[in-house]
Amino acid sequence: MKHLLQIFVIWENGRSLENKITQDIQSKYEILQVFSIKWPSDEFAANLSRLYGKKIPKGCKKEKECGTGAFTLIVGYDPNPQLVDDPKHPGIKSNANAMRDKYAYRQWTGGGYLVHASDNQYEAAENLLFMLGLSIKEIEEKYRLPWDGKIISITQSMIGSQGWEDLEELQNFVKKLPQTYIKDNNSEIIINTTDFAQTSRLLNLKKRFTLFKKNEYKVLIGGHNRPILMKTA
Repeated sequence: MKHLLQIFVIWENGRSLENKITQDIQSKYEILQVFSIKWPSDEFAANLSRLYGKKIPKGCKKEKECGTGAFTLIVGYDPNPQLVDDPKHPGIKSNANAMRDKYAYRQWTGGGYLVHASDNQYEAAENLLFMLGLSIKEIEEKYRLPWDGKIISITQSMIGSQGWEDLEELQNFVKKLPQTYIKDNNSEIIINTTDFAQTSRLLNLKKRFTLFKKNEYKVLIGGHNRPILMKTA
């Protein structure tokens, strides 16, 4: 593999060392773009829950540690990734370079979790969808040239955090997910996917408990809840 798309996140409370971390990343990686992203503070914990796939309550230690202000997202290529087996991600090769640097930056910022990084290509793709609503392909097409030093500021919540504007917006997002397909069946939306848990998290679906349909969810579209049935692709 010639290069691997990589992301790093410096949460608000780690940004005092942002220049040092960015300079170190720039010395090892080919930065495509840097973003300053501000989520609404009252949605920060819910967004972290979707990002990490675990319940992170509002006001908890993790939220306080990160800070709820603007954070920095750095997107770039590792020109010489070192792919290794990773027990945290069985069956997926992770980039030893990114894991090494992530842990180093965490030590620089006090030994906590003030820096996040994508360990592998799947995590990078997921993180970019959550934070920018863009696939890896879209990122590569949009930011072809090396970073010019300018930071793009974005003030918006995580994609889909308050539901979806309309069905078209949801459909366009689903097209960016691997092995996932959507069909509007009038009475309900049908989604075929290989991973129910990941798809429901990416689309911000809520589980519905019914006696008749085991894999039924609901999603907010245009301010109204619509039923979704998930099937195996």
